[in-house]
Amino acid sequence: VGTFIAIFAVIIAIWIWALVVTIQFWHFIPVWAKVLALVGLLTGVGGPVLTLIVVYASKSKKKIKG
Repeated sequence: VGTFIAIFAVIIAIWIWALVVTIQFWHFIPVWAKVLALVGLLTGVGGPVLTLIVVYASKSKKKIKG
């Protein structure tokens, strides 16, 4: 039971991280990345790990200030 709780906590933490990153960089990623991010977060296809990879790989560094 303890292993299940630990794995579940890690999965929830990664999902929350992916959600925060998607919201944070929403205006700095292209449309295709937005679609893949939402599919990964909402349907689980690819999961939050795919969402993290897509968002970090596709964000435009030129538009981000600060």
